[in-house]
Formats: sequence, structure tokens, C-alpha cells
Amino acid sequence: MNAVIVTGKVERAEAKALDGDRTLVTFNLIGAYEEEGRVRNFVVPVSLFGAQARRFDNGLEGQEVAVVGSLRQRTWENDKKEKRSAVSLVARYLYRVAHAEAKPFGKGSAPFPAVNQVNLQGRLVATPESSERGPLRVTLAVSRDYVPEGKERPDADFIDITIWSPLAEALAQAEKGDPLTVFGRFNRESWEKDGKTHYAARVTATGVVPGIPLVLEPAAS
Repeated sequence: MNAVIVTGKVERAEAKALDGDRTLVTFNLIGAYEEEGRVRNFVVPVSLFGAQARRFDNGLEGQEVAVVGSLRQRTWENDKKEKRSAVSLVARYLYRVAHAEAKPFGKGSAPFPAVNQVNLQGRLVATPESSERGPLRVTLAVSRDYVPEGKERPDADFIDITIWSPLAEALAQAEKGDPLTVFGRFNRESWEKDGKTHYAARVTATGVVPGIPLVLEPAAS
């Protein structure tokens, strides 16, 4: 399971030509929601490929839209031949949001409470390591819903998950390879290190359902 819906304002839309006469459109979706009496802003990186990208209207810059899709991991090499990867929301559907007259909601954000809902089901890449300080961070391998030609199994996207207490306590007995269902929000985080600004897109869990690997006994003959 890999289903995401996010609403917000389109910012920094950019089109790029890819190999094979393909087009990639990227933009940020800016939104806000209220949690525990506080307004929290988020930034979601969005990618459009294929027909969606060709139909993308540059007039959407600054408009309120809804994006329905899934989280995908993209890998590439930079000019120094160093491997890089990033996770973004790949849109399956994109449409303008129709809503009643809006009141200001959150400084510099969308004028209405935005939707940011992520549903993932996958397997833990490693056994979670508990931390006395800060959140629990895990990586979830989420299988894609199709098998590429020439392969026996589907590819997987590796999604970083941030889990705060007390939710993290549910993974106290979890191990590498265990199934895990995550509900949460997707956001691009930034931090300073060595004088440089670094970015990473992660899911912050609002709910987790750990599972136990199911072993099926062979049927009696």
C-alpha cells in the first residue's frame, strides 16, 4: 500500500526534458494544518511524469491544488559521479481545489487547512534502534504494484519514517523484515550542517500498526 493525498499551494514549478522525449515537472506543494492548537506548515516535493507533465499548466503557479499519488524514490548520479536519492510525491491525479471563501490560515501558507495524508505498508529494512532522546527513525521498503519486464519481483521504494513516542513504543519488539503499516504526513525537512543547508523528505507517523510475519504451514495431504 502506497497512497497519498495532499492539498496546498503550487510553488516553484519547473519543467525538465528527460531522455526519450520525456518531460518531468517538479514543484513544491505548500500547506498548513492545525495540531494541538498550533498551525504547522509543510512543504511537499511533487513530481509529474508523462501525460500529466505534458498537460501541466504553468498558470497553476500559486494556485490551490490537490495531488493524489504515491511516494517514489528517485536515484541518480551528480556531476562528481556520486549517487544521490530523493523521495517525492509522484502525482497520479492533479486538479484545482474548489472551496468556499477562505479565511487566512497560517502565515505564508495555504488559506485553508490542507490535507496531508500518507498510507504506507511495507517491511522494515533494519531492526529499529531505540533512542532515549528524539524520535525513532526507521526505513520502510514499500513494494511497487507491478513487476518490471525481465524481473521476478516488483521494485521497492525506501521511505524514511519518523516515529515519536508514545507511538515508537509499539515497535519495541519489531525486527528487520517485519511488516509495518504507517499512517502519517509527508514533509521536506531542512537542517544546517558544516555550513550547508541539507534537505530530506520524510514521513512523520501519526499511527503505526506493526505486524508479525505470517508462516503458512503446508496443507495436510
